[in-house]
Amino acid sequence: MSKRIALIICLLLCFSAMVSAKAIWYPATGLTGGTDGTLDSIDGQILKDGDIAIVVMTAGALFFILDDDSAATESIPDVIAPDTNGGDKRWILSPALIP
Repeated sequence: MSKRIALIICLLLCFSAMVSAKAIWYPATGLTGGTDGTLDSIDGQILKDGDIAIVVMTAGALFFILDDDSAATESIPDVIAPDTNGGDKRWILSPALIP
């Protein structure tokens, strides 16, 4: 398990060089359900375009980038809408996956 965490940290550092310095990183342990720790429970009011989320689950880690004007239909795991104050904001799955 510690090798997986080290790999996730290395990938985060590499990935952070590709995103805006103003992006905020959000951690999550699940995708949906609206409960604490899930990606869709993050209040849309605080989210900004380009924010990053990493969802770490037993199967691996998923990376998401927030698109503040997407308005795409929610399609788990590819598109996730915030449950609160989501508006047109959507978390879009990034191709990076850590098994």
